Amino acid sequence: FIRHHSMEDTDVVVFHDGMDRESMAAISRIHAVHFVEYEPPRTNDWHPNFEHFTPMVLSKFECLRLLNIYDSVTWFDYDMLVAKPLGEFFSPDGEGMKAILGQTVSQYLGIETDDALITRYADARGIHASAMLFNRSIGNYTEMYEWCLAQTARLGSILALPDQIILSLMVNNFDVSLYPISFEIYSSHPRDRDSL
Repeated sequence: FIRHHSMEDTDVVVFHDGMDRESMAAISRIHAVHFVEYEPPRTNDWHPNFEHFTPMVLSKFECLRLLNIYDSVTWFDYDMLVAKPLGEFFSPDGEGMKAILGQTVSQYLGIETDDALITRYADARGIHASAMLFNRSIGNYTEMYEWCLAQTARLGSILALPDQIILSLMVNNFDVSLYPISFEIYSSHPRDRDSL
């Protein structure tokens, strides 16, 4: 999801890996959508647990590239349920990024490693990458995008959650200014929707 100027003036981008025309037409009846077929970064060796996910999770990195077009870019995972207005999420605050603060990088990783980058940020706070907002004030987003691709290719064999860990490492490596958002509000399970 991409916010251009206001919540009423919103462009929506859906990254996909081969969506049929009927599905595209059905989604387009809800809101005008830009469909982008996504080619994930390639690596020779993915972590075995990555088979439980789709390489489409790596399309989160494309939010950084979209800052070439938009002042801010919002990401929601495909399984998110938007139950209430997103005022706080879209309100201006001057931060480079809004995200749910999660576990430490080492807790997300779940294994021991002597990789220098991971060791440097092992105890740093990670982010939960299900709902995020990227502002142009984040810094050199083009460099960050290339860095994310390079680190994904380099570390793919040890990352069970590559999108989340790489973005957590990126936030720490580039000292991104973060505005924390609520997990309970912005990443609640659909079964909890009545309690919000």
